[in-house]
Amino acid sequence: MTETDWSACKEPDEMLSTLYRTKRYRPSPRKLRLFAVACCRRVWDRIDGRRCWKAVEVAERFADGQ
Repeated sequence: MTETDWSACKEPDEMLSTLYRTKRYRPSPRKLRLFAVACCRRVWDRIDGRRCWKAVEVAERFADGQ
């Protein structure tokens, strides 16, 4: 999957399976956390409430080691 394909992809399952496709590469826990946050960011306008938004922001900072 190219970077363009990745950016256009609407299926998180497909994106996640791409990360595991090669046997030599396994995403780190940090990259998996950032992937989860990125999925939330893609549907940000459908997330209801400040508490949920705050949770996503905290998860993002945690993944970045802050």
